Parts: sequence; C-alpha cells; structure tokens
Amino acid sequence: MEELYAEVSRVAAERMDAVQLSAFRGETPREQIAAFLRAHMRAMKRRPGDAVYRSRSIDAGVSAAVAGIWEASRQRAIDKMFQTLGLDKPSPRHRVCLRAWIAFHDRLVAGWLADHTLTEREVLQWSLSQLDHLAHDVLGVDLLCPLPAEA
Repeated sequence: MEELYAEVSRVAAERMDAVQLSAFRGETPREQIAAFLRAHMRAMKRRPGDAVYRSRSIDAGVSAAVAGIWEASRQRAIDKMFQTLGLDKPSPRHRVCLRAWIAFHDRLVAGWLADHTLTEREVLQWSLSQLDHLAHDVLGVDLLCPLPAEA
C-alpha cells in the first residue's frame, strides 16, 4: 500500500511541477512569482487530492519516500525562484528562507482549501507580502526590477 501511495504522490508531484514551472511569466520577478503562485493555487483547487498528498507530506507519520517526493517538488520550485531572482548560487541561508516561505504559502493554501476562511486573493496577497519583505531584507533582491530580455 505504501508503494502505491508513493506512486500516486510521484505522479501528482510531476503534474504539479509541470503546471508550476511553466507558469513563471511576467516582466519582473514579482510578476513571475505571482503567476507561479496563481498556477499553483489553481492546480490545487482543481485537484484537491494532490493538495492532500502535498500537505500530508510535511506531517509526521508519512513515509520518507512520499515526503521526499514532495520535498523534491518544492525544491524544484525554489530553484526556479532563485533563477527568476537572479541568484545563481544561493547560500544555505537563502535556501532556508525560501523553503520557510514555501511552507508558509503551503499552509495558507491548505487553510483556503479546507474551510474557505481565507480568500484566494488573501492567500496571494499575504504570500507576496511576505516574499516582498524577505526579498528585500534577507535575499537582497529587487522584485520589481524588470528582467533582462532573453537573447
């Protein structure tokens, strides 16, 4: 049964990665990350089962294999964010910062899906507000600086 749960999680994580990683669009890092967040939230709303698998992966009692599948998915999103932010060699401190931010966003989304206490707009605003603070104070990047044109 555990192997089946891991396989379902692997498929769901791959599906989530495809949606999320293709969503980084916009002229500034903030616009691209906002697009990523919106895509993530739409995917979770369409497939609440994926949200359950993802959410459970950070709780105690989940197999290491399943937790690893979802953590790898989160790390791929974090790597894409660092690329978007122009941080090619993020420090361990930077990685901890964005991992904590992703956890914050994940919990907001879980609350939004579970009981609709929060609106979709609030989840997006709160997540971006926290990112604004972290980008400025911890990461040292300007989220509103236009991205260079691709060659």
